[in-house]
Amino acid sequence: MKRTLKAETGMSLVEATIILMVLAVLTSVIAPSVGDYVEEARATKAKEDVEVIGTGILRLLRDTGLPCLSSEGSAPTIADGCTMANRVDALLSSGAAPNVTAGAVVLPSNTHGNTGNASNNWPGSTSGNGVDTNPGGGDDTNVGINLTASVDDHLVTNTAGYTGVSFTGGGTPAKATGWRGAYLTGAVGADPWGFRYSANTIFLTVASDSATGTGNGQLSGGWSSDVVVVSAGSNGAIDTLFMSNGATAGSDDIIYVVSGSTR
Repeated sequence: MKRTLKAETGMSLVEATIILMVLAVLTSVIAPSVGDYVEEARATKAKEDVEVIGTGILRLLRDTGLPCLSSEGSAPTIADGCTMANRVDALLSSGAAPNVTAGAVVLPSNTHGNTGNASNNWPGSTSGNGVDTNPGGGDDTNVGINLTASVDDHLVTNTAGYTGVSFTGGGTPAKATGWRGAYLTGAVGADPWGFRYSANTIFLTVASDSATGTGNGQLSGGWSSDVVVVSAGSNGAIDTLFMSNGATAGSDDIIYVVSGSTR
């Protein structure tokens, strides 16, 4: 018996074109939704991170009894107080340095460690607009400053050297002061866009050797600014203006306000 082979017919050009058009339409509809979901997830992660860093700072200050974060190796105690040399002006995570909008932070003279420059802006500012993390760039003119510190060193590992909890003198666990961390579950790292988290911790307290007077950042005047933990967001630029109370996020920045001038 002979077999009769039926001809196998493929897809016509018209059918293939229709299918490709349908796929193109579906892709154009689905792609933005997926992109929006990914960006929303990044923003949520950044919001959680800035809050965790902010609350970690407050818990550290509460536990140690210190009014500010202290520089590494200074064995900070309550008796040391906060000077321009031992106070941490900016707490930073790892990650790329974001751009900084002009005027985001402009510190009055005689209020910060960079005594050679009266106009000291946020670290990471572009050339001509403040102090960056590599002395010699911007307008810091190679001034030696103790400006920045690592989030992990202060909130995870106590590399800064805060004193441990002591129960001497009849102290109880509830009343004893000292570093009780870790205040974070692990290293923070960069924000979801690869940039570092930043906190303007200089505004936690006025240094004991700041200028005498009633102006902003002076001993009697205090700071008129919020302490803010900030992620630069997807545009990689810090647009939030810090030199005011009630700081609000600029552009796509994600912020967490730690404290105001009443601290």
